[in-house]
Amino acid sequence: DSLDVDVVEVDITAAAHTATRHLVENGHRRIAFLSSLELHSTPYQRGDVLDVSSVAGRVDGITQALEEAGVDHPESFFRFGAQQGAKARAITRELLTGEEQPTAIIASDSLIAMSVLAELRDLKLRVPDDVSFVMFDDFEWTTLISPPVSVISQPVYEVGVAAAKQLITRIEGRASGAKTQRFPAEFI
Repeated sequence: DSLDVDVVEVDITAAAHTATRHLVENGHRRIAFLSSLELHSTPYQRGDVLDVSSVAGRVDGITQALEEAGVDHPESFFRFGAQQGAKARAITRELLTGEEQPTAIIASDSLIAMSVLAELRDLKLRVPDDVSFVMFDDFEWTTLISPPVSVISQPVYEVGVAAAKQLITRIEGRASGAKTQRFPAEFI
């Protein structure tokens, strides 16, 4: 059931896989993932349909890397519904004060990242000494933290330019058939 439309996207699955593989190579097997996406049912279970393709791509990449490393039930540390700062902080606290704690956290976006980092500070946990941390999106403030935060940088400018060019081509009637453009993200 695909639509015959133009698509300009970031290969977020590959980037999530690369970042997770990096964490695994550094000894992490309990890796948490936080997203603001609300689920139809909780807790998340492998195979649940995620309504947002970028979140689904993140989950797929993380899960693939963990399964390749032989981690059973990698989704056990996935948390959704972290929509406001207080909710993301509460989820972070629950994860890090629970019986089995993650050794690394991946934040689905910069707003969740700020909440996670604030909660880590309040729990007196240091990145990367006590818990490793990766976030999607590469914002200037990430370089102000010492040490700088590991990020998955998405080429948002390039995606915007490509989408605008494709839209103009379509409006001018010069496009034939749907076109898909995929840009790589970079783990920094």
